[in-house]
Formats: sequence, C-alpha cells, structure tokens
Amino acid sequence: MKSHKNKITCVILIGIVALLTASFNFATAAEPKRIALLPFKINAEKDMSFLQNGIFDMLTSRLSQEGEVEVIGRQKAESAFEAAGSPDPLTESAARTIGAGLNADYTLFGSVTVLGNSISLDTKMVDVSGQTPTSSFFDQSQDLGGIITKVNQIATQINTAVFGGPADVAQKAAPPAAETAKPAPEEDAQAHPEKLVKGRGGIEAGGSPFIMSGTEEQSESQQFWRSARFSHLINGLATGDVDRDGKNETVVATPKGLIIYRAESGKFYQTHEVKLNDNRINIGVDIADINNNGYPEIFLTRLGAALRVVQSSVFEYDGSNFIKIVDTSVEVIDGF
Repeated sequence: MKSHKNKITCVILIGIVALLTASFNFATAAEPKRIALLPFKINAEKDMSFLQNGIFDMLTSRLSQEGEVEVIGRQKAESAFEAAGSPDPLTESAARTIGAGLNADYTLFGSVTVLGNSISLDTKMVDVSGQTPTSSFFDQSQDLGGIITKVNQIATQINTAVFGGPADVAQKAAPPAAETAKPAPEEDAQAHPEKLVKGRGGIEAGGSPFIMSGTEEQSESQQFWRSARFSHLINGLATGDVDRDGKNETVVATPKGLIIYRAESGKFYQTHEVKLNDNRINIGVDIADINNNGYPEIFLTRLGAALRVVQSSVFEYDGSNFIKIVDTSVEVIDGF
C-alpha cells in the first residue's frame, strides 16, 4: 500500500514539474513587440521625398531586434496609412487607430523639416494601448549629410527609453574599430565613396574633404561625414592652402564659376567665389605656387564658346580677394 502511495506522489510531482516547465517556456517565448513605422512628413521647398525611403530603411534596421522588436513591413504600414486617409497632420489618436489595425504595439511617426542646408527630425513613439505616455524625440543638423547621424541617435534613444535596451543597441551592426581602420582594397580605388562607406562602415580621414571620419563623440557606426549635395556640376577640383592661413581649401571649377570651400569642424562651407563674366567653359583646375611668393596660385583651364580656343587663367589671393594675374589664350587649329 505504501509503495502505491509513493507512485501516486511521484506522478503528481512529475505533473507539477511539467506544468511549471510549460509555463516557463510560454513566458520566455513571448511575442516580439511590433512597431508600425508610418511615412514621415517632409517639409521642404524642394522635392525630398527620397528621405522617406531612407528614414524608413534606417529606422527599420536600427530598431529591429530578433525575437524582441519587429518593424511591420513598409507596404502594410503605408497601405494602412492610406486607408486611414493619409491624415495630415497625423495625430496621436489617429496613429493609435492605425497601429491597432496593424496589430502593432507602437506606432512611430514624425516629420523632417529642411531649411536651407539645415535639417531637423521630429519623431513620436505612440503606445497603441495607451498605457504609457507618448515618447517624443527631436534632433537637428546643420547640413543634410548629418541626417544619418541623427537617425542613429534617435534610434538609440528609442531603444533605450521605450524598450529598455543598452545605449548602443542602434549601433549593433557596426564593425569593430579595428575593422574600420583597414585600408580600402586596391580594386576599390575607383569605387564611389558612398559605396565604400556602406561596404565598410567608415572611411579613414585625410583622403577627401567631402567624406571625413567622424568626431570622437560619434559612435563606431558613424565613422564618416558627408557634405550636402551640390546643385552644380563639378568639372575640376583641387586642394591647397590658397589663402595661406594654414588650412587647406578645396577649389571647385563649375562649368561657369570658380568656388572655394573649406572643410572644418565637421562642416563643408563656401569661403570665396571668383566671378567669371564671360561665355567660356571651365574644364579643369589646379593649384601650385609657381612664382614662389608663398601664395599657391589657382590655374583654371577653359574653353572658348566655339570649343576652338583654350584659355589659361591664373588667380592669386591678395589678402582679401582672388585676383587674376595671368590670362592667355591659344587657338586650336585641328579642333578636338
């Protein structure tokens, strides 16, 4: 009889353990939090709708955490947004309604405002259940190239404030510092700079004033800085200390102009512009101190309107402006 009771007790204990194990497995297999990322509103004088694509892709890659956070597919989110009438402005109440329809836990939306070269990013994270207050995140940059850094920073803030993740969650895909310091392979010498950035996560400093390594305050995934896009063509480019202030300038020859820029403190800005009041076309530029007076001269090569005359103009800084000191022309008999 005693043996029979022991068997019953053993069966009961095994059943309790099985129930506890099943409960534990159910708790640890919780569904990941779902985010409905809605199209950002773009406030700009020019058409910059491309920013919507970039912001969606960047936030999706930086917020997604396998088994923990899932960003709903873009097509589903946009379809739900359009089905709701594409509300403008998008209120928190409307965001909750759209998120609920997508079975989301949070709805993320915001706006991008572009004024000149500056850009600001305003983002809201709405709890669809309404149990927690809406989280707002704001950042701004003095140039369009800084948008990548700002999206990174906002994604980090969301991961930390909303999901309680570490401050570097948004940078999880960044390669280690030692890897970013590797020189570019020889076969990539002619590759577009943006391709190199995407492929290795960064570019070493000293190569170009257009793309530079980040500051110490930036994380490892932000090892580059890109200037705003230029609205003009670039027919020639050279670098040198043309105003002898101890800092290199970048001289750009556009088809009809000569513009001098400087890269400094994470910014790339115009310092001078040489006015060229004629119909000649600029085809190249170089810098050298040929007369050995300490001021590197700017050599501008140009074509006449009929494309049969080559002209060389030399400019030199006089302390306040760039003065033309040489102007010669050569007619090409056989043409080009």
